[in-house]
Amino acid sequence: MLGAPNPVELPDGGSRQEFGALLRHWRRHAGWTQAQLGAAVGYDHTAVSRLEHGARRATPRLVRQIDELLGSSGELTRCHARAESAEGDRPALPPHLLRPPLPPGAGPVPAADPADHCPA
Repeated sequence: MLGAPNPVELPDGGSRQEFGALLRHWRRHAGWTQAQLGAAVGYDHTAVSRLEHGARRATPRLVRQIDELLGSSGELTRCHARAESAEGDRPALPPHLLRPPLPPGAGPVPAADPADHCPA
């Protein structure tokens, strides 16, 4: 283990942005790139970037795995738990991006016949 890094300034307590800033801090402290961390946990580097910017929600299992890989002694797991508690029952997406549920009995829209759209 590399030991605790220098303290990092974090955004407001209990947010995905706080978790992301802490993740970036520990990743850099360990000397890993986003691509290396992503490959180690089976994600693309863009997913790691989205986690670090607070734009993607992490699963507890993923956080524990990253916590172990980066040697943060549970700090990432605790921060993630605070962020999840702060999120509460709020949806992962902003309200303007959520669609209302389909009315009862409404199934998927049938696909158009490909022959209708292909030139002969």
